[in-house]
Amino acid sequence: MKKENIKVIFGRNLKKYRAKMELSQAALSEKLNISNKHLSKIEVGHQFPSSVLLQKIVDTLQISPSSLFQSEEYIIENNISLKQVYEIIDDGIEKYLKDVKSKLFEEIK
Repeated sequence: MKKENIKVIFGRNLKKYRAKMELSQAALSEKLNISNKHLSKIEVGHQFPSSVLLQKIVDTLQISPSSLFQSEEYIIENNISLKQVYEIIDDGIEKYLKDVKSKLFEEIK
């Protein structure tokens, strides 16, 4: 099985959910307060959003963070339930955000 780049999976899913909301790249980038170019680079998998931007994306599109990381092929081939995917992604995001928060507090001190 060829492993897909997580940024490509994320970008493909972002584009899919943006289209479901019937938003153009320009409309979504305006809502997120980023440039069209930045959004385009995320959607094609050349960049990855910051945790702050990730939160804005899921809030704006009204989706769970895990839905942006799901690769249908991986789920099918590995017989992983969507609940398991959500738990894996959610756990990773929580750990990352705790680490960022800890580093920010250290810088403030």
